[in-house]
Amino acid sequence: VRQGALQVVVAPADARMHRLMPPQLLDAHCIPLSEGMRLTREEAVRRLVQAGYQREEMVEGKGQFALRGGILDVFAPDALSAIRVEFFDDEVDSIRSFDVLTQRSTTRLTETVLGPASEALMDRETGKAAVKRLREALGQEGAVQPSASKAFVELPPLPEDEEDVLPGLWEMDVSDAPKTPAVATAFSMGERSADLLEIQMENLSQGDTVRGMERWAHLLYDRDYSLSEYLEHPIVILDEPESLRGRCNNRHLEFQEAYKSALLREEAHPVQGEL
Repeated sequence: VRQGALQVVVAPADARMHRLMPPQLLDAHCIPLSEGMRLTREEAVRRLVQAGYQREEMVEGKGQFALRGGILDVFAPDALSAIRVEFFDDEVDSIRSFDVLTQRSTTRLTETVLGPASEALMDRETGKAAVKRLREALGQEGAVQPSASKAFVELPPLPEDEEDVLPGLWEMDVSDAPKTPAVATAFSMGERSADLLEIQMENLSQGDTVRGMERWAHLLYDRDYSLSEYLEHPIVILDEPESLRGRCNNRHLEFQEAYKSALLREEAHPVQGEL
């Protein structure tokens, strides 16, 4: 989509509701590879980690990479098969696809592009701003103390209190979606969860991509980004608009139930009700 290679994009209603990272962050974290290009193994590993890939001893699934001597195995989330990159000093010597089950190389490639393995990518500037918004939303400036959050005081309205909770589908601003009621009085974030969030925010402030931060997507960036920001002057056709509205409503109710359950398990915070 970002390269303009697609002329038609068919997407479900869920894709329009999904919050995305800023397009420029996606572009910055894509990793082009080609035979003969200059690239050190250390730089390749750094860029993969920054793009959200998980380092493993052996690549067995998407979003993973492994480095063994001069051989780098990577399985991009949007790829049909993993690739094996062989280095000669600081140069890409060859690129091949391989089967993760047999670990055997198959087709030789002259070039490829590795897409990111996270939907919540960061750089240093974006990370610091995200941490500031997180702390403000949690109602404190220092260590994580979720019980002090303003979310305990001002609870969002129930969806059934509003007659029409869904505006026009394509014009719908996801930030205006009905907020899920938070069972704030019964909420208490466990000490372990609070400690983990503090560590994650410290990593974010350094510009690191942190696994699992998608659950705070509504606070990570300066505004909400959706599919429309990834398309240039699109012509939008809605197939069966009423059915799409119904799906949007059902998707919100599904999230509502999952969110309430997570609150009771102390695995969510009232602020996340705005997702």
